[in-house]
Amino acid sequence: MRRLLVACGAIAAIAGTGCAQTPPLRTVGTHPTAPAQRLFPADSEVQAVLDSLVAQGRVEGIAVGLIEPDGSRRTLFAGDTGANARPVSADTVFELGSLNKTFTGTLLADAVRRGEVSLDDPVAKYLPSQVRVPSRNGREITLLDLATHSSGLPRIPTGYAPPDPADPYAAFGEAELYAFLSGYTLEREIGATPEYSNLGMGLLGHALARAAGAETYADLVRARILEPLGMERTAFPRRGEADLALATGHDADGVPVPHWHVATLGGAGGLNAPLGDMLAYLEAQLGPPTRPIEGAMREAHQPRRPLEDAGWQIGLGWQVRDRDGHRLVSHGGGTAGFSTMLGFDPESGAGAVILANSAEFGARDELLSQLLFGGPVVTPPAGALADYAGTYRLRPGLDVTVAVRDGRLHAALPGQPEVQLFAAEDGSFYPLVAPARFRFARDPSGAVTGMTLTQGERSATGARVG
Repeated sequence: MRRLLVACGAIAAIAGTGCAQTPPLRTVGTHPTAPAQRLFPADSEVQAVLDSLVAQGRVEGIAVGLIEPDGSRRTLFAGDTGANARPVSADTVFELGSLNKTFTGTLLADAVRRGEVSLDDPVAKYLPSQVRVPSRNGREITLLDLATHSSGLPRIPTGYAPPDPADPYAAFGEAELYAFLSGYTLEREIGATPEYSNLGMGLLGHALARAAGAETYADLVRARILEPLGMERTAFPRRGEADLALATGHDADGVPVPHWHVATLGGAGGLNAPLGDMLAYLEAQLGPPTRPIEGAMREAHQPRRPLEDAGWQIGLGWQVRDRDGHRLVSHGGGTAGFSTMLGFDPESGAGAVILANSAEFGARDELLSQLLFGGPVVTPPAGALADYAGTYRLRPGLDVTVAVRDGRLHAALPGQPEVQLFAAEDGSFYPLVAPARFRFARDPSGAVTGMTLTQGERSATGARVG
């Protein structure tokens, strides 16, 4: 069954079904202060989690690349490519989705370095004169507005009905873009709190190509990023072009879906790449820049505007968060059949790439957070975790034991190994190795009195008994 609703480890007893036991990733604490130290868990531990994600049906196939603070590379794989069932490898090609936007942010910084554009230039400056770019209260949309999702443009072109809904951006060409801009009225202020816009980033890529005199965005990204970094397998696909290494995408239910093709909005998405190329891209983000394009990458990392999520800011395409004295620079991507993520700590030099041919964004986010931070961004005070320690009886014979060990929360059922629990923003906790949630109840005095354990449509609630 593609979507396995019976969790492994601590959840198995609820369903009365056994699973292969998978150890959780060990936590690695704070970031290293010496370059020679290693940040990530052992290969065997990471591999066990990847195998578990495949066994649970959360992903069809997955490739993970790690760069340690000492510069060493590691690659791990699980599952297969889908239709032809080949094992995932370093050569397997995945749709990048919105990871593409970080390429566009880099191209903007590079164009500024070259003197082709300025961040405060109105985007209308780089479009045909007959195109009416919407403005609001006398303020024009600038290139910086587009790069920080602050343009006021909608997420996708409103009112546009793609001829093929399964390939939504393939037919949205230059004529459609110009017609939409000329007829659209902005509904929110330019430069206000960022709201994510595929349309805006696609427009930015198109404008940068025109400013550079390139025929298309694809030509620009190839000349200025892909070729200098040796990313020979990264490209925009063409209809009818067969790539035997291209994985088959799968939706959230595990059903194979068609590949996406992106026309004029290539600045927002459409690139396809294997893990080997994406490790080269990640490596170029780390350490002192040695090439002009790497200097542009560092400029793209710099925060420009705050995001609504507390602590998060946005650079030129990149999302940035400071935590415990360290900075996480990251971006995810998703299409109808793929989920991707790239993140790194520029200070320690550690980074990770995750590529999956399944539209399962939760697994992607959890895995990156655990790899880089030894846990999610949400970190309760160590003392507060003691509130949850105890035994919870979900039904006769099924007691969940919760304990704090080494400042981390763990849970176990009788006869099952402990799993580490990570905090979610809604106050619940989850194990990395299973799609489950632990929610704790409190009485009016604030004391923890019970627990509800949920996975999929299954849930069990019990009182704290010890």
